[in-house]
Amino acid sequence: MYHICMTLVKSTTRVFLSIALSLSLAATLLPLSLAAQTGDTPPPAEPLTEPEAAELFRLVQEQRAFSTIEDPFADITSVDDILALPVEEQNDLFFVFTMPGPVGGTAAALDPALDICFDHYTFDSVDVSVQSQTTNVLTSGTEAAFTVTLTNTNPYPVVDTGLYLKLYRELDPTEATTHMHHLVDEWQALSDLSIPAGETITRDFTYNIPAGAPTASYRLVGYVAVAQAYNLAGLPFTDDVFGGVYSFQINGEGTGSVAFDRSRTFVNQSQYYFAAFAPQVSATDPIQLATFLENTTEEDAQAQITWEVYRWDQQREEHRLSTQTNTVSVAAGDTIPLNYTVTDTDYPVYLVAGTATVGDMTSRINVRVVREGLTQTRLNFPGVTSYPLTAGEATTLFSCAHNTSNVDQVPGGRIELELTDRNGQLIHSHTYEGPITGAMMGTADTFTPERTYNTFTLTATLFQDEVEVESVTLDYDCTALGVSCAEASGTNAATFPTPTTQQWQIIGAAVVALILGVYFFYSRRRTQAPADNSEDTNDTDNINNY
Repeated sequence: MYHICMTLVKSTTRVFLSIALSLSLAATLLPLSLAAQTGDTPPPAEPLTEPEAAELFRLVQEQRAFSTIEDPFADITSVDDILALPVEEQNDLFFVFTMPGPVGGTAAALDPALDICFDHYTFDSVDVSVQSQTTNVLTSGTEAAFTVTLTNTNPYPVVDTGLYLKLYRELDPTEATTHMHHLVDEWQALSDLSIPAGETITRDFTYNIPAGAPTASYRLVGYVAVAQAYNLAGLPFTDDVFGGVYSFQINGEGTGSVAFDRSRTFVNQSQYYFAAFAPQVSATDPIQLATFLENTTEEDAQAQITWEVYRWDQQREEHRLSTQTNTVSVAAGDTIPLNYTVTDTDYPVYLVAGTATVGDMTSRINVRVVREGLTQTRLNFPGVTSYPLTAGEATTLFSCAHNTSNVDQVPGGRIELELTDRNGQLIHSHTYEGPITGAMMGTADTFTPERTYNTFTLTATLFQDEVEVESVTLDYDCTALGVSCAEASGTNAATFPTPTTQQWQIIGAAVVALILGVYFFYSRRRTQAPADNSEDTNDTDNINNY
């Protein structure tokens, strides 16, 4: 069984990617040697108890649900199957699912109070279903209409939510490897969505199917993230941790394609695998990417090659560091080499996105690389556990965070969380100061609001050594979340900001100035009025002077 575990670590990368998610949400997806870790998390010396076996079976089922390769746990179909294993094999299996995360130390090792991220945040907690509005056999060169259904299984709403899509042309099943399918396109399809707790929304979108798309089977993969950063369904920087998957056929007139050869892609002269942990390179050495562009059509092609370098992932535009574009010629039936070098050394995780464009057809690759020895921290998911914020009812303000390095802790961290009402007035705040662990950690504060708030804003800011690293603002809006916005007693709808002392001084000075102005105005008008010695009290000629 030990050798099986070793094989799992090295080859069943999809399974261990999801294991990494449960431990540190794939912070940098670093490779892990099982043998090097045996002293860190010793397996239990006694046979597993039934509750332990039940929890272990739950984890096996989760990994099975993620996996796109042959199930390494196919013989385990129940809790009894685990209990029936010899003690040594129980221990090996236990070790596989409880080994240290692929990066850094755990929150529990630092402070058990910080080991609460997954008490509030659940990966894969928004279900994604994409369907064609017409048929699952589509035609190249046409506009296709799709409907996506998003179900929020969390006990709280998710806001500023977006749908990111990738279109893959499927390989023949006999060719499917850790290089995965051909990535044809990717884009942000929907944004600014709010989904109430436990509810489902549907949205429509269209996509122009390229005229040059060859006849083949395709899959449209949906990913869901908050603020284009905090993943709730799938990991868009990977090619194997999906959200929702919709398979369909495209009938096209094109034959062949101009596409990257994913099976011949290299980082610093080593094979790159698109369904594996990101490779590590030196903190200072250039990252040398080499791949090939293959033209399987019957015509010569001029391809525009675009290289975009991102820090961490490709979702946020602000993560893009550089762009370079050039044009290459590739003859019919020919293959040419392509090279690109990243010299930037400021960040621990890079993603190099390559796009080859011929006409309206594109081919894409995303190559993710980790620099050794560099430290950086990031937020993972801030939120509040109830909505609305109800007077007299406790709720919890929380955020997850981790460092993107292969170190146990990065010191000097600070997480500031603030809830403000629609007028910008503070409802509640919480601050954590201390190290940020490699595995996912969390900070939280439970409080009881004095008023009811249907509209409010959550702001989460992360600092490292007093320098702001990341900040996000999430708006919980009564209209978007489908609750009453009426200015009823006990809600924040009728609240107004209380003036500060300085503001009261300004208001007082303005009132005094107004009174003096009126006094002097009338005094001057009286002194300019003409003398009138008559006793006619009905004279109204000068009434407007007063």
